[in-house]
Amino acid sequence: MKDAGDSPSAVALALAMLARRALTRAEVVEKLGRRVDPDERDAALARLDDMRVLDDRGLAERVAHDGLARRGFGRHRIRSELLRRGVEPAVVEDAIGRVFEDEAERAAASTALARFRKRRGSRRQTPQKEAAAEFRHLIGRGFPAGLVRDLVRDIQELSL
Repeated sequence: MKDAGDSPSAVALALAMLARRALTRAEVVEKLGRRVDPDERDAALARLDDMRVLDDRGLAERVAHDGLARRGFGRHRIRSELLRRGVEPAVVEDAIGRVFEDEAERAAASTALARFRKRRGSRRQTPQKEAAAEFRHLIGRGFPAGLVRDLVRDIQELSL
């Protein structure tokens, strides 16, 4: 590590990181840990807390809302992403509960399914194979299996 006079402060490094991209507290800890010693990192985290710059709760809600509204992901996919990024499980569940309503999630799944069907076009497959491909796609996007099953079944019934 460099002398304190040669390098920017840990707070300045963290603020520069946060200016580029929204980060969770765990991500800031991990990134700062590579560049400064633990005492400096802890002091910087305390200062960032005083400044109210680190907000995992707000970040989790923004990620959940963006994942549902713009990226078409379901609650399972977003939960996995937030947990991977180091957000506390209780905070993740709270954010998902606030953002996801049954109808909003069903609408997002329906939109994702419509995009999938449009992108695939008509592939002369049996209805069972089409339904299986649609099911796999929506499960991969993180939607709950019960919702996906009902949605795919409803779509199959309508196309008969």
